[in-house]
Amino acid sequence: MLRRKYTVQKSIRFDEKLADDLGYLAEQTERTQNDLVNIAVENLLTENKSYFIRLAFVDNLFDFFENGAETESCEIGGIHVTVRSEDESPYYRIQVTFKDEEGNVIESFEHSSDDVDEIKNELMHYAENNLYPEDKDVQEYLKHRLD
Repeated sequence: MLRRKYTVQKSIRFDEKLADDLGYLAEQTERTQNDLVNIAVENLLTENKSYFIRLAFVDNLFDFFENGAETESCEIGGIHVTVRSEDESPYYRIQVTFKDEEGNVIESFEHSSDDVDEIKNELMHYAENNLYPEDKDVQEYLKHRLD
């Protein structure tokens, strides 16, 4: 599947030797320095993809956090998360349910806050401490996140 590429302009500094080598490699490969930097950054992100596990729930609940959906749910690594806005209230509520391999509920709890950033931080904490890179759906998430 093709996806639209959005570009941003960043100003970065390089060690002088690295900048010289980048220029030389660009000449030799007949690619732009920008192309080579993009390839290098993509490789670095792919090699370090496990750092992005903590963003799994927040990314999958994008419509709630970014588009104002009233409620949204996702399940990754046997953890089901639902977020919702409380009716007539400034509060947000998350419900987190841990399931075993057969889908049986092991533990379930809720957390409320009027601070959406606090809710996001809680979700990142749950992901960081309970999702594992070897889980199939976690691997799928990481693969698609870095596409």
